[in-house]
Amino acid sequence: MINLTEANLADVIEENELLIVDFWAEWCVPCKKFAPVMDELDAEIAEEDEIAVCKVNVDEEPDIAVAFNISTIPAVLFIKDGEEAARLVGIQKKEALLDIIKEIM
Repeated sequence: MINLTEANLADVIEENELLIVDFWAEWCVPCKKFAPVMDELDAEIAEEDEIAVCKVNVDEEPDIAVAFNISTIPAVLFIKDGEEAARLVGIQKKEALLDIIKEIM
């Protein structure tokens, strides 16, 4: 899983066809409950060269959160070819994430 920062954001977008980005915070209880789902997703699609699973700590990288209009966490953005393709807010099941990935790809 890639921790996105302002320093690596452009490179990660450029190097991958699809980014699945989890916006979270240390103090967010739902984010902590959702983290294992993202870990499972990352493990399941680790072999996919064109897909990157990423995290953004909104407290450490507030400018990224603002740039993507994140107002509620946890939030998962699907960024295809540099553009937002889908967004989910709240705790999700891995299957819901996989369905969106299949739809987008």
